[in-house]
Amino acid sequence: HAVPAGHVRQRDANKLHDCPAGFIAPDEGSTECSTECQPGFYASSDATECLACEDGYYSTEAGQIECLRCGDHAGAAASRSGRF
Repeated sequence: HAVPAGHVRQRDANKLHDCPAGFIAPDEGSTECSTECQPGFYASSDATECLACEDGYYSTEAGQIECLRCGDHAGAAASRSGRF
């Protein structure tokens, strides 16, 4: 049986395993989840690709499974006015 993208088959087992959070196995038949999504990207729910964060969202670390929503700009306004 072919191993679908987003899963791997361990060498000594017949069971399929999901990729760890933030890693992907983009190709069918992968034996390891070798690609970690970089900052600014997150792993798709099926672990087949790294997706760019949408406008208004961000990720600052590699290996994320979701992006965080940007702040409400209150901090930027406070910074411009000299209040911290």
